[in-house]
Amino acid sequence: MVKILLDLFSLPHAGELLTVKCNIQVLQDILPGDDGKHCECQVTPGTPFYQGLNPMWLLPEEADAEGASLVASCELFEEGKDAGTWGQRQWQAVAAFCNAEWAETEESRAGDKQMSLDTMRKLMRARVDPRFKEVYRTYFAQSGEQRGWTKQAFVNYFASTPSGKHAKMTEELVRSVHRFSTEVIVVVNFGMTTSSKLTPQRYPRLVLLHADPMDSSLRRSFNFNKLRAFLFARALAGVGLDSDQFVAPGVDRLFEMAEREITADYPLAIMPVHFLDRGPKDLGIWWDRYCIDAVCSLQTLRRVLSLHNFDRPQSPRPDTV
Repeated sequence: MVKILLDLFSLPHAGELLTVKCNIQVLQDILPGDDGKHCECQVTPGTPFYQGLNPMWLLPEEADAEGASLVASCELFEEGKDAGTWGQRQWQAVAAFCNAEWAETEESRAGDKQMSLDTMRKLMRARVDPRFKEVYRTYFAQSGEQRGWTKQAFVNYFASTPSGKHAKMTEELVRSVHRFSTEVIVVVNFGMTTSSKLTPQRYPRLVLLHADPMDSSLRRSFNFNKLRAFLFARALAGVGLDSDQFVAPGVDRLFEMAEREITADYPLAIMPVHFLDRGPKDLGIWWDRYCIDAVCSLQTLRRVLSLHNFDRPQSPRPDTV
């Protein structure tokens, strides 16, 4: 195998990373017809690459020994359902992924492409990066009814190679939050490793979490991880940000808007219209299915991003001008 890699790739210079895509289009197909081919990596403990490694790829006891505490799981969510309104609401949101009783009624029974309960429960787990455990303790309550929750946070999700495009965009997003906001940003990594530049020394209001990716065999969009990130973040008031965004001065007013507008009487996320419109003119293959006429009357929304809020669920909606 070493000879094959040397034939396919030139060794990098000192300090440079060698990025190898694990597929038969890049690597040679050494077992034609076998559908269990995969790649394995050897990582040296203590190196910058190892420090950025997703602890979900380790055995649970190894992750615990590294200090990567479990901060989200079905067990934690169920335990918190009796600890106030926030815990109750979160359990309502995750019960379908955690509780076998969800599938016992005709109304909630899933189809033939459903994921197994064991798989869904595994996908509901997240660990804090050991380098950021003190930052986590600072911004997330450690006791009481709000244990495991933070009052306000930006929330981001991504997966990338350490020096990849999305890793660089994510760092610029984190940088903008530290420059133009006073709030914490929770970044959930769904990839194998993260950039060594994401450190608590450089970004003291960053909380880096890690979670398992969804296996390609599940045939689910990567963007569903955005909803998983929202659930893992456990922010009473949150603003969701994608990696291709950055914030500007005055952005913290969005938290005031979320707390004012999202209440028990109106428990829906604020969904601002995306700057980009998409329609039949973009020539997507799905438009023939949904646009049955020239004006595409079945299209009711433009692309949207979201803010979410769990705060003040019992408070009445205030009068607004």
